[in-house]
Amino acid sequence: NGLIYKDGNIDELCEKVFWLIEHNKQREKISQSAYETIVNHWNAQCAATRFLVLADSLNRKSTENLFKNGICSKAELIPDDWYKGDVYETENKN
Repeated sequence: NGLIYKDGNIDELCEKVFWLIEHNKQREKISQSAYETIVNHWNAQCAATRFLVLADSLNRKSTENLFKNGICSKAELIPDDWYKGDVYETENKN
């Protein structure tokens, strides 16, 4: 539901912005997906509910992974070389 660019790489940021300007259909799809994510998953009600569940779990010293993804889910370590700048354009040119 978005595009990524390497931190500090202004040229790549501009490239992504221009790509969005030139690709109306993909931009609309990305924006709709982002909207649905915020409305359905990353909102205050969900955050508050999950935070209470997490706090209770931590209070009980539980180490189980409560949420598979989203707010209060376990963040996995990402290797330093995870970023591949052209992946989105290569896979989604259509």
